[in-house]
Amino acid sequence: MAIRLVIFDALHTLLKPRRPIYVQYSQTFEPYLGVLEPEALKNSFKTALKQLQTEKPVYQSGAQEWWGEVIRRTAIGAGADQKGVSMHEALHVGDELAADYFGAKQSGLSALLLRRPGPEGEGEMKEANEDLRSIEVVPDLLHVVDRVNNANERG
Repeated sequence: MAIRLVIFDALHTLLKPRRPIYVQYSQTFEPYLGVLEPEALKNSFKTALKQLQTEKPVYQSGAQEWWGEVIRRTAIGAGADQKGVSMHEALHVGDELAADYFGAKQSGLSALLLRRPGPEGEGEMKEANEDLRSIEVVPDLLHVVDRVNNANERG
């Protein structure tokens, strides 16, 4: 099936902050909370996010359904025909295995996981001991274009 819509995660997929986010947090907190070491904030954020996602899930009907609806409404709000693109004609690209890759798959979208090699991939949300053997991984955004072109040539 042809791919008619490609959706991208923003942070670390398309955009990279000028300074690491944990450094920006440190600078923002300083006038109110004093000096908090950036590296400590980096580690604390990861822990806090995981804890909160476990303890208090945000989405009433599940993250996959919620994000699928966000994506659908975003496309329609930007001018896409409501019935013009089916879920299997859409592709989501992101750097987070759980949220981007599995979230898209469970919502009915095709998905690619971005894993840039070397220093370019340092900001990506990677879990220790990730098993990516059954995951469709691309090393850069040019490979996304290649995948879309190949899928559309096959029709």
